[in-house]
Amino acid sequence: MKLLTNITHIETAISSIATRGARLERDIWVAAVSAMAHHAKHGDVTIVNKLVAAMPKGSRVNALRDFITCHGKVTFDEENQVFVHDKEGNFDLEGATAKSWTEFKPEPKYQPVDAAKLIAALAKKLNADRKEGDKVTKAQVQAVNKMAGDLGIDITTDQK
Repeated sequence: MKLLTNITHIETAISSIATRGARLERDIWVAAVSAMAHHAKHGDVTIVNKLVAAMPKGSRVNALRDFITCHGKVTFDEENQVFVHDKEGNFDLEGATAKSWTEFKPEPKYQPVDAAKLIAALAKKLNADRKEGDKVTKAQVQAVNKMAGDLGIDITTDQK
């Protein structure tokens, strides 16, 4: 990887990413609606699954899956991680073309990590009455309580 060291080159790369990203989002939308239309007409869900499998690793695959599930004549098989034909479903061309797949399942807002809150919540949960099937040992509870104490985290009250 060769780093860009000139601000003009960095800004050019950023502009290119924005342009190519918008084009890619549109291409995915067109391919998704086309694949759903093909499936609705021919009963062949393979092309829908190929599209989802082709998505780049950094893309919002769950948003695309929600879009296809909402508008396609498919259901998503969680066990096999593929779309399957839904005999009762309908292909909603109007809905699929009215709202982009990028509007589905928005990316969650970044939540900064608050170690004190996490440790306090864990200690509270471990110190509560446990149910049958919980996999918590007395030593684990003691270790979490000690860690909270060592870090000055009061586990007797809720952390705000």
